[in-house]
Amino acid sequence: MRTRSLLAVGLGVAVLVGAWSALPDVATVVTAIEWMRDAGPKGDLAFLAFYAVGTVLLFPASWNTGAAGFLYGPFWGALITSLYSTVFAAVAFQLGRTVLRRRVEERLARDARYLALDLAIAERGLPMVVLLRLSPISPFNPMNYLLAATRVRFRDFALGTWLGGLLPAVVWSRVGASVVDLTAFLSGQSTGPGWLQALGLGVTVAITVPITLLARSALREAMRSPLASAEAVASAQRTAVRQPSSASGVAAAPPHTTTRTGPGSSSSP
Repeated sequence: MRTRSLLAVGLGVAVLVGAWSALPDVATVVTAIEWMRDAGPKGDLAFLAFYAVGTVLLFPASWNTGAAGFLYGPFWGALITSLYSTVFAAVAFQLGRTVLRRRVEERLARDARYLALDLAIAERGLPMVVLLRLSPISPFNPMNYLLAATRVRFRDFALGTWLGGLLPAVVWSRVGASVVDLTAFLSGQSTGPGWLQALGLGVTVAITVPITLLARSALREAMRSPLASAEAVASAQRTAVRQPSSASGVAAAPPHTTTRTGPGSSSSP
C-alpha cells in the first residue's frame, strides 16, 4: 500500500513537471498573441484554444488574463476571462477528480483527521473556493486540481470560481490592456504598476485571516460530527473492497455479502 502511494505521488509529480516543461517559451507566446490581435475571428478561436490548453496544462494564469486584456481591452477582456476561466477550470476540475479522488479516499480511510478536513471543505465549499480564488498567493490553475482531490461539490467549485475570479479578472485585464512590453510582462520581468503590488499585498492580508478562521471553524465542527466516524468506516470498507487481501490474494467481499460457488464463479489459483 505504501509502495502504491509513493508511486502515485511520483506519477503526480512527473505529470506536473511534464506540464511545466511543456510551457512554450515567452517569445513564442508573444508572437502568437500578437498574431491573434490582428487575425480577426481566427485569432478569437486561437485565443479560446490557448486559454483552454493553458488552464489544463497549468500555464501561469497571468498569461491568460493579461493576454485577454491586451487583446480585447479592460472591459471585454475581463468579461471573456470571467467566462473562460470558469468553464475551463471546471474541465480541469473534472479531469482531476477522475484521477486524484480515489487516491485521496485511500488516504482518508487511514486518518480521521484528514477525513474531517475533507468534510469541512465540502461543508464550507463555496466560501472557501471564493476566498481561495481571491487570494493572490493561491495559484489559479493548480488549485483546480487540488480542489478536485477534495470533496467540494462541483456546483460550489464552479460558482466559487466565477465569483472569486471576478476581481482578478478585472485587475489583470486592466493591467494587460495597459501593457507596453508584452515580453517583459509575460516573463515576469515587469512587476506591474505600484497600485497593483499594493492591491495584491492588501488582498493577501485581508484574505488570509478569513480563510484560516473559516477552515478552523469548519474543521472543529467536522471533528465533532458523528458523520466523520461513519464516513471513516465506510471509506475504509470501500478501500478494503478494492484492494487484494494480503493473506489470500482475493479481494475482500463487501459486508453482508454471501459468496456463491458455482459454474459461473471464479476462484484464485
